[in-house]
Amino acid sequence: MRCTTRVIVSRRGKMAEQNQITLDFNCPLLTDEEQRVWQSVSERAGRPQAILGPRIAELARVDYDTARQIIAHLVNDHGMLIASCSRGYYIPETPEEILDATKSLRHRAIMILLRASKLQKTSLEAVFHQGRLELNTVKRES
Repeated sequence: MRCTTRVIVSRRGKMAEQNQITLDFNCPLLTDEEQRVWQSVSERAGRPQAILGPRIAELARVDYDTARQIIAHLVNDHGMLIASCSRGYYIPETPEEILDATKSLRHRAIMILLRASKLQKTSLEAVFHQGRLELNTVKRES
């Protein structure tokens, strides 16, 4: 099995056919658990079709924490397009859904860094700079 992603978007920003989602990132085979989690999410094209994490875990026959870890792995290591919102996880269908998902992630990240700055009694910029240094260290190690 090859993981491949190809999203075909019409001129109106909608997918021409939901069945046209394929993934092609030349990534390694997925484990059985990863395949079950991916199957649960990949059937949910578009934000209105989002599926909650506990339901994914139930369908994939894994615990909730494992489902979350697998989703993060599919996104970060396999490059699969999985978005999230308050309704759960979904495959973004349009550029607008991708933009909305990234705005939400960015906002959450900033709020987390702001909280860290309050805990450390330092500026948001100092916490952000420290985070960049840590990220560069992680990149060099991998």
